[in-house]
Amino acid sequence: MSFDSRRYAYDSYAEAQEEDHRSHSSLIIICLIAVLIPALALGGLRLYALYLEHRLSSVTHQIEMAREENIEMQERYSALLSPSRVYSYARLQLGMMTAAKTKTIHLGDPQGAQEEALRLAKEHRPSMFGFLKNVFVGKANAKD
Repeated sequence: MSFDSRRYAYDSYAEAQEEDHRSHSSLIIICLIAVLIPALALGGLRLYALYLEHRLSSVTHQIEMAREENIEMQERYSALLSPSRVYSYARLQLGMMTAAKTKTIHLGDPQGAQEEALRLAKEHRPSMFGFLKNVFVGKANAKD
């Protein structure tokens, strides 16, 4: 083998080594990117989950506070509407007194009034013919 052939073999070997080194470095970069992107995505999801957990706990706290306030307001409402409270307020603040002489006056016959109301209701009950007539012919009004 001559010097030129050995030099050519060495040059081709060096070129092959350099080309092999370049392919390995690009493969390493691709692998790092393939690992880092999902890791960053998982980290972002974890931060978002922590944010949502914080929001959920604050909303739960607000609901509990509103429930406590609602219970307190119901108790105050019940206390204000108790009959003893209303009577004492009317007597002390408004100066009202209970009436000593009360009478009940009945006007007319309540049973007769009920019978009259039932009779009037029966007279104004629409019949089947009246219902069908109203379906095909509309009611007249002042604009027509």
